[in-house]
Amino acid sequence: MKLTQILMQSFILLRRKPKLFLPRLVTTFLYTSYFILLAYFTIDLRYLFLQSDRYLIEHMLPRIAFLLIVSIILYFIDIISYAMYSALVRDYHRGEKIDLLNALKESINTWKSLLFLGLLSFGILLIIILLLSFSIFTAFILNNLYLLLPSIFIVLFIILIFLVLMFFVIPVAIIEKKGTFQSIKESFNLGIKYRNDLLLINMFFMTLILITFLILMVTEMDIGDIVAISALFLFIIARIFQAVIYTYICVVNPYFYLVRK
Repeated sequence: MKLTQILMQSFILLRRKPKLFLPRLVTTFLYTSYFILLAYFTIDLRYLFLQSDRYLIEHMLPRIAFLLIVSIILYFIDIISYAMYSALVRDYHRGEKIDLLNALKESINTWKSLLFLGLLSFGILLIIILLLSFSIFTAFILNNLYLLLPSIFIVLFIILIFLVLMFFVIPVAIIEKKGTFQSIKESFNLGIKYRNDLLLINMFFMTLILITFLILMVTEMDIGDIVAISALFLFIIARIFQAVIYTYICVVNPYFYLVRK
């Protein structure tokens, strides 16, 4: 099956089984609530400079710790939600009933693979942040923003390589019932074998994510001509669009694996 057919069949699957949107809608709702809390916290920061160190310790640090803990919890909820789609697409592929609760159980049962993937993602993210921070600092010190370009290309290269090599970890762990390191090994082998298709599909995903990000940025801009209720409406529409795009990505991943294995 050609790559374009895989993308089209995944879209058709979502149209036929709208139930598949539920896990991503839940995670999108949780993330939206978190961002609202984060926004309120950011607004409160302006009062920080008018308060004493005691105020910082008693009021701000606990809130920072709370937001950090919540962000970690949300991240792993996100991974569990993502992993559910391997079981859901597998059941659809076999002609079986789509069972969200069973998919959730299977996802949780692979917690070792999910934990490893989460920690590895955090590690890659940390490397990217350090690299970009160093590049931004150097560019401003030397007053040359063009120095950021090599770092941006390096970061994109790191992300693409990571996505290609780890693309099949979750489908292998859930569909084939294999352990963490066996799943990683098979994902590496399949990633190298189908590297051209995976590079194209991940660049397609990254483009979709970029479009989604730009839409979210527009809805969150402070535009004086747009009344508050219109801005809120656009924000909700953007979040729904984000959920649809990310659900599509989650469905394509195991579907690609099932038709290629």
